[in-house]
Amino acid sequence: MNDIINFKFKELRTEDRIYIKLLSLLIINPSIYCVDDLFTYLSIDKIMRIINYIKERSITLLSVESNMED
Repeated sequence: MNDIINFKFKELRTEDRIYIKLLSLLIINPSIYCVDDLFTYLSIDKIMRIINYIKERSITLLSVESNMED
């Protein structure tokens, strides 16, 4: 996050904008988290950070993916 903190939202890459949006939704501590094609836009590092955060807080993740491998 430190590398993107000083940018305006519109100046960020698509991956960073999506990452910030996902993190902002996790702040409210939902019990169920539904996402569509999460893995399409994010790097594996950011995906793993989100998944680990979700696991630590026992949040149910419902992910709809178009790539069967994901």
